[in-house]
Amino acid sequence: MDAYFDGMQNHLDNNRVIWTTRRADCDAAEAEVAIKDEECDQIQGSFETQFCAYRENLYTTCSEYLGCYNRVKSTFDLVMANTAHGAESRKIEWTAIKKIKCYIDVIVSDTDENEERQAALEACKDDADTSHLDLDDVTLVDKQTCNLSPVEKYPCTDTFTAARYSEMVGLLTCQACPALPSHIDVTAGHVRSTVKDSPLGWSNVKHARGQDGVDYIGAFDHGQKSVTKVVTLLAGVEYKWSVVMDTYGTVDNEVMFIKADEQRFEIPTRGAWECGDGWTQHPKGFGTLVGSTYSANARGIDCWRLVEQTITAPASGKVALEMSMALDEGMTNEAWGFHSMQFEPVQCPSPPTPAQEPVSLTEGYKNPGVSQTALADGQIAFTTGGWSKASAFGKWINADDVIRGVEFKCPDPTSHILAGITNADIVAGNSYHQLDFGICIRGGWGGARTPEVYENGVHRHVGSQASGYENDIFSVVVNAAGKVEYAQNGAIFYTSAKAVQYPWRIVIDTYVATNPQVSDLEYVQ
Repeated sequence: MDAYFDGMQNHLDNNRVIWTTRRADCDAAEAEVAIKDEECDQIQGSFETQFCAYRENLYTTCSEYLGCYNRVKSTFDLVMANTAHGAESRKIEWTAIKKIKCYIDVIVSDTDENEERQAALEACKDDADTSHLDLDDVTLVDKQTCNLSPVEKYPCTDTFTAARYSEMVGLLTCQACPALPSHIDVTAGHVRSTVKDSPLGWSNVKHARGQDGVDYIGAFDHGQKSVTKVVTLLAGVEYKWSVVMDTYGTVDNEVMFIKADEQRFEIPTRGAWECGDGWTQHPKGFGTLVGSTYSANARGIDCWRLVEQTITAPASGKVALEMSMALDEGMTNEAWGFHSMQFEPVQCPSPPTPAQEPVSLTEGYKNPGVSQTALADGQIAFTTGGWSKASAFGKWINADDVIRGVEFKCPDPTSHILAGITNADIVAGNSYHQLDFGICIRGGWGGARTPEVYENGVHRHVGSQASGYENDIFSVVVNAAGKVEYAQNGAIFYTSAKAVQYPWRIVIDTYVATNPQVSDLEYVQ
């Protein structure tokens, strides 16, 4: 009997060890599942949010295209009708002139033969040849049809769920797309309104509001020779950029210009005691509103000038503006500023073509040498570094792809990373030397050098910042000419001479730092 109970005890002890081990394994597996489930929830949420934005962008562009086309067609039809009417009028006038000339020729004819004169008179009744006044037929390009089929199925609809999440379990409650803005109309279209500027967002927001309700930006003197701002317009659309420039006091022909990205427009200035060369005088003493001291002087002159230029918004839609006047004296003598800036669309956007659906950045994430504490779309926090820990993203981008580059933020000032694009595959031990085109963010390491540009390990550009860029957007983008542009908040600071090799993918390498982070990582289309 003792042997029986001893055997049972041994059996129970052995199975308890097995149970304890399996229980620990099960707990670990459940914890791993919980972590994975949270990660999947983040990816699902990000995918649905991006898909909704993608859907709204397609509908918005379609509506703007149709509205712009209809507006242009109305103008075209009116011009054609007026032109046709004018052509008919010119033919009538030509015929009348020819007949008058013919009758005068009969009257002043030298011949005394009435039969000849009668024959000439009869000939005057014939209509003149007006074929040289015929106009060529001109037609407007046909209206194109918007293809909205890629977004017919969208988050929280039954068809979307069945198509995207078939046989998946443990899904996050879907995030429904917000209602499309009320002005969107993919039948009749709408016309994109003029974009009007405000003082907000300028590198110096100094301004004063006049009695007319207009915000007069400035006044600035020799201590502030330029101000900058990034505005967002509709990608690929041509705009009429208009702004009223203001000069106060004894401004004396100093250089003045406005700039949109790389387009610089010089503005003729004026002499100290007059509003000549296209400038118009403000009411006497007007500049005191914005702090121009000399405007109150009896000899003080304040002038304004309307400036209009045509610009085309880049594919990112972000346009870096600069307003400048190279004054050499203070506010007590001279100052400058501007007001009433706006961007009026003058050319239709292209009809929307279905871009690729939002791509999960983490899909196919290849991470041979880097450990990270979190991995969700656009958010990565690394825990190891020391260069040669490059990690790559799974999607390869081809030359005919709508994706043209990548943008990101570096939110932690101690981060020391190098991110960009490359044609090379990534294996364990690879470093930033494998990046064909990369931006380096160093924090304060090595002094004020951010942002830097490295191309396959070769140093191409050095910046001047050690901090203050934590909310800035850095981008590496292939432009329409096939050249790679490096930008900070849309302002291009370096353009590469190196040719792009396709396909390419995103790669990030990190150096030892307190908490290397990359956030808001997105593809640029």
